[in-house]
Amino acid sequence: MDHETADLSMPQAPEEELGLSAAALAALAEFALDNGILAEADADSSIRQQVQSHFEALEPEKEELFTFEYGHVRLTMEGWRRDLGQTLSSTGLTVWSGAEDLAAYLWRHRAVLFPEKSQKVVVELGAGLGLPGILCGAIMALASDSGTVICTDGDDNSLEKLRRNVEINGELLGAVQTEVLRLRWGQDLRVLDEALERLHGEDGRAVDLIIAADVIYQVRLSTCPTQLLDAPARCLHEGYGG
Repeated sequence: MDHETADLSMPQAPEEELGLSAAALAALAEFALDNGILAEADADSSIRQQVQSHFEALEPEKEELFTFEYGHVRLTMEGWRRDLGQTLSSTGLTVWSGAEDLAAYLWRHRAVLFPEKSQKVVVELGAGLGLPGILCGAIMALASDSGTVICTDGDDNSLEKLRRNVEINGELLGAVQTEVLRLRWGQDLRVLDEALERLHGEDGRAVDLIIAADVIYQVRLSTCPTQLLDAPARCLHEGYGG
């Protein structure tokens, strides 16, 4: 079994690059005022911090174990409760409907995507808790007990949960190489090539399948997937969740 994590540190993006859009902030401010969280509209960052602090103070227990069954494959994901996990600082701490749709799509078409004896290389972008990517690993373990899954995210909290979920489901992944990788969109894309070289030697391996669900919610990020697809990739399948 070869399940590794890589912490290829990159500089944190400036606060303004990680912030919400003007429309989202306006909606957030309205919500905060209507619910008595803020006495009056304040600076954008203050609104985010105060709303998040308000809900963090209310929540008695953040953690939840999610269970997903695909045939006889039973995956367990550790994350935050659905009503709390979609936080202002990180959207990857719970399971979104798009990830569930994509996972269902991958399972339904597994015979085509992961034929027996194949050794596929799969990359998941904005993996969050990693449901689709880890399911790919479990499918490949059943089909050929070989292959590679690289689950990527740019958020520290999400990466921590992602590593934990790879560990929880390690038995289902068998001999499939599974790596958790920090990847911030719009920054150094060589990290994928370096990971492939580390796993498969200097010649590396081409990426067979790139998957992503619920990853684009700001206009400024809409061109990043195109940049990522410039990496050696032969196939992209979209789940119903986008």
